[in-house]
Amino acid sequence: MVGDIHGCSTALEAVLGASGFDGNDKLITLGDMIDRGPDTRGVLDFLIRLLSEGRLIPIRGNHEVMMRNAFDSGRDSQWLASGGMQTLESFGLAFNKEWRSCLTKDYRSFIVHDCLDYWEDERFIFTHAGLEAGLSLSDQPHSTLFWSDYNLAPAPHFSGKTSIHGHTVVSGYQPMAWPHAWFLDTGAYLPDGWLSCVDIATGNIWQANQRGAIRQAQWTLV
Repeated sequence: MVGDIHGCSTALEAVLGASGFDGNDKLITLGDMIDRGPDTRGVLDFLIRLLSEGRLIPIRGNHEVMMRNAFDSGRDSQWLASGGMQTLESFGLAFNKEWRSCLTKDYRSFIVHDCLDYWEDERFIFTHAGLEAGLSLSDQPHSTLFWSDYNLAPAPHFSGKTSIHGHTVVSGYQPMAWPHAWFLDTGAYLPDGWLSCVDIATGNIWQANQRGAIRQAQWTLV
């Protein structure tokens, strides 16, 4: 499982290599796979290939929502101002009146149809930004799933499952864990940030940055 990638393909390749990710593993991404970083196209190419092999569970983030809305409506100002320009540049296209043509059907289908609003297994619930503690997954508002920031301790979900999120960049760029919630956005696109990868079975964490440097991270326990 990895936190917000934000177009940082070098960090993604490095951290998966350090973790020993191989053909027997499945990757969960926590949303915001696109925008801000230098190589959204490379990230999407890699993830679409994993999906075709049955090795990816992609969660939708607010940046995927903004991209989808921009392509559906043609109103692009929010997306472009939030990192969409870097995404277009990774496809070799500066902004112009034909900007929507730069993403072919495969890329748009991945964003619109293949990404999930949430996912759960026997122990965990995965969303991009947050979770309303008293609501079932099907009743979660989009404002919480994609946009909520956690500056205070989240309440435990009524299911008793541990929830796992990205979106809120945690202080010190170290993953943060309450007993019932984990936050894994460690600012991959920022100059001093890192991309975090967690083995859910063991809780081990690896981090890589856009220079390809690797470090073994530690949980910040709250």
